[in-house]
Amino acid sequence: MARSTHDTPFAILVPNIIMVYYTIIMKARKVMDDKEVLSDGRVIQRIVWQLPEPTSERPHGLKDRLYCGKEGRCIVRYDNETGKGDHLHYGEENERSYGFISFERLILDFYANIERLSGGIR
Repeated sequence: MARSTHDTPFAILVPNIIMVYYTIIMKARKVMDDKEVLSDGRVIQRIVWQLPEPTSERPHGLKDRLYCGKEGRCIVRYDNETGKGDHLHYGEENERSYGFISFERLILDFYANIERLSGGIR
C-alpha cells in the first residue's frame, strides 16, 4: 500500500478523508497586525487575515480592519464585517461601500483618506 504524505495509520487507510478534514479545520491566518500612535495622538491600526478560501462576501479571501482615530473617535475605518461586505466609515456616522480592487490599493486608499481627512502622517 502506498504511504500517504500524512504519517499516521488513519491517513494511510483514508487519505481523502484526511484532506477534507484538514480543509474544514483550517483557520484564517493573520497576515498583518500593527498599531502606531502618531505624535499628534492619532492611532493607526491595520489588521488583516487571509481566509482559508474566498467567500461570497469576501471574494478576495481577506478579512480586514484598517482604522485611524483620535481620542477614541473614528476618522476613517475600512472593514468587511459579515453582512456588509467591503465598506468604509468616515467619522462616527458616515458609511459607504468600498470597491475592493487589490490589497495594495486598499492600503493606498486608506492612507490617502487619512491624509485627506486629518493631515499628513508624522
